Amino acid sequence: MPRPPALDERTAALARLAALVALRSPGPAYAACVDTALAAGATVDDVVGTLRTVAPTVGLARVVAAAPTVAAAVGYDLDAALETIEAPEHVGGLPAAGVAGPRSRRPA
Repeated sequence: MPRPPALDERTAALARLAALVALRSPGPAYAACVDTALAAGATVDDVVGTLRTVAPTVGLARVVAAAPTVAAAVGYDLDAALETIEAPEHVGGLPAAGVAGPRSRRPA
């Protein structure tokens, strides 16, 4: 029986990334796989698209667990991005943590 054609390296690396997420693999495995995918011509959008595609199948928790390592592998500085986020003054109509609200004021 003839063998089906193999996937190109880019597609194979993205498929491996999907499998690693499904298996809850350790961080270094994601980094090596993403490096291979990028070297084979995958884009950051391809990597993100792979995570978005597998999320409904493997569960969002597994994708969220993999995301910081995958982000670092594509060169995204998550710590720097989080430092630039300012806390909102109100969240859902309630004062955010550390922001004085109407109930926290004491009468004089």
